[in-house]
Amino acid sequence: MLFNLIYVLCCYHHKKNPILAILFFESYGGDMKPAKLFYVTILIILPVISFAQEMPGYYERNQFLMTAPGSYYEGLLGFSNPANLAVQNNPEHRFYWSTDGTDAVSFGNWGYFFGAPHFGFGIQRQEFSGMHVTDYRLSIGMGSPDRMFGLGYSWSSGDQEFFGRERLLTVGTLQRPCKYFSGGLVGNFSLESGWNEGIAEIGIRPLGNSKLTLFADGALQRDMKFSDAPFSAGAAVQILPGVNLIGRYFESEAFTVGFSINFGFQGFGGQSHFDSDQNHSHYSYHVRLGNMRPSFLPHIIDQEKRYTAINMKGTVKYLKYVLFDDEGVRFMDVLQNIRAAYRDPRIGVIVLNLSAMKIRPEHAWEIREELRKARSVGKRVVVFFDNASMSGYHLASVADKIVMDPLGSLLFSGYVMNRTYFKNTLEKLGLGFDEWRFFKYKSAAETLSR
Repeated sequence: MLFNLIYVLCCYHHKKNPILAILFFESYGGDMKPAKLFYVTILIILPVISFAQEMPGYYERNQFLMTAPGSYYEGLLGFSNPANLAVQNNPEHRFYWSTDGTDAVSFGNWGYFFGAPHFGFGIQRQEFSGMHVTDYRLSIGMGSPDRMFGLGYSWSSGDQEFFGRERLLTVGTLQRPCKYFSGGLVGNFSLESGWNEGIAEIGIRPLGNSKLTLFADGALQRDMKFSDAPFSAGAAVQILPGVNLIGRYFESEAFTVGFSINFGFQGFGGQSHFDSDQNHSHYSYHVRLGNMRPSFLPHIIDQEKRYTAINMKGTVKYLKYVLFDDEGVRFMDVLQNIRAAYRDPRIGVIVLNLSAMKIRPEHAWEIREELRKARSVGKRVVVFFDNASMSGYHLASVADKIVMDPLGSLLFSGYVMNRTYFKNTLEKLGLGFDEWRFFKYKSAAETLSR
């Protein structure tokens, strides 16, 4: 429904520039794969068209953004780049506000952002000289963890002409080909005039994790020289799990210094803003509730390592009978135990015993995905097994550490098996085969006779 609405708006408001509407229609209606969606996004973003009136740029509209939106946790839940929503695992709420430094609870400028799997909504309010404007944005995201695509629609209320606001269509993409690098492109297109803007960002993780992230982004409009384009660069450092220090420098010589602290499902943070003369201008703060993040509390309050053990010995069944069905384990019980450990900040390690386990490939895949989510928030996974088949080892491969019985075995027979037939080969070699079959369903010799 939202796709169709955005497409109609494109057709209606871009009569002088139908390329945008055509490209969007082809990328959605043409059933394109994620790789093609990425190239379509580039084609949409790069041709920046001349604009009719001056509008605030990327940095003015994203005053609460602490880093480049796709490179670190502190993105605004799809408000800056809707592609971020493709990897939003659980619902999350964020509330931001800024002050002049004299009153920490003044709410002249504030923002509320909500993100859920594949969907996001944001509100941002600004005040200046007795005037105010409120921006709204609906966003959707899709794709895989290494290739994401998103769309957003924005509108405003209040003193729109004073603040230079128009309805916008946002198209974004984010690529994470490996754990060391990410790159994103965002295009903002006015639905009321010819104003357009393109944003590019990169994130580099030298250690392959979130302990150190280097990021940079820049924005460009068509009538702007490349040398005049605003940009920023900075770094985010994880001091402890859940405790991050963030610094960001702008081409105008302004800069920000901030922090964020997470307690699992809750967190807060703030940053201090300095203008181009290096004078302090204001503070901004935020609180969040929802998605699980690494927490420093277990490392300080409870130094003892805690773990949860999940025994998957026997057949993993989707359903179990209430009576006389004590063998094996229930599939949903395994998922619930993993999710409970995922949410408990006191648990640092999940241990699975896969000995003598029998499991369907689709169940192994779902359990593996839950373990992968647990690892993404700092949980360690240890797996033990004696003998493993293809599905069992695929499940175990997500672990930080695999322990195998010294007398155990691995059997990689694959997921699909077929018989091999040699009749035509034997004929080409000039060899014959005579089959004597005494019973109707004895087919062992068909390998040579077919």
